[in-house]
Amino acid sequence: MHQLRILSDLPTTSTHYDFIVVGGGTAGNVTNRLSENPAWRILVIESGPSHEGVLQTSVPFFFNRFFRQSQYNWTFTTTPQQALHGRITEYPQGHILGGGTSTKGMFYTRGSSSDFDRFARVTGNPGWSWENLQPYIRNNEQWATPADSHDAIGKFDPSVNGVDGIDAVTLPGLSRAADALMVQASRELVGDFPFNQDMNSGSPLGLGWIPSTIKGGKRSSSATPHLVERKNLDVLFNTRVTRFFRTGDS
Repeated sequence: MHQLRILSDLPTTSTHYDFIVVGGGTAGNVTNRLSENPAWRILVIESGPSHEGVLQTSVPFFFNRFFRQSQYNWTFTTTPQQALHGRITEYPQGHILGGGTSTKGMFYTRGSSSDFDRFARVTGNPGWSWENLQPYIRNNEQWATPADSHDAIGKFDPSVNGVDGIDAVTLPGLSRAADALMVQASRELVGDFPFNQDMNSGSPLGLGWIPSTIKGGKRSSSATPHLVERKNLDVLFNTRVTRFFRTGDS
């Protein structure tokens, strides 16, 4: 994101917006698609601050520093959990431009094809099936070289990943001592722990590498590739929406 039109308050003069997006989080920042039409004027309202200049949003390893920072985290907690003997646990949610994509662990998983197909059957809409959604999912992906530039051949399936999209997806950039042991175990115990070449193939069972939304060693959030400099796109930070009015309402 470079030189967005950032507002400290709404313009004092009358400004017309064709679209007002409440929440600059995971879904809200897809407004980049709307701003591609120069005839439309878009305003994004984010309750938290900007992610720019916040080091832990950029360095992937620092994501755990968000948990207790109320400036960037809503600091939600669960209700007492009976199965945990009444304990209350933290439920971190991003309070910053990019929402959870700016604060969480960056694992990128599509889930199981059977879940999508079941949803298509239940809704009666075949458009929600796994195969029908894949072109849209892949169109949004940009496969990135791992941070250490190691050869990823055999660790993912290129045929099920996109390469020309916006959101960066990559494999872990730093190997661990347990990696070789994991692969060896998958070879010896094929029936119990089969090797899974790509967790996003629609069949996520087995041992393999989980992709992350990282590019060049930096986090790829919905705020970094989606919100781009355009004259018709404004972003208002540190503002909460409490009520909606229709035209003519008092």
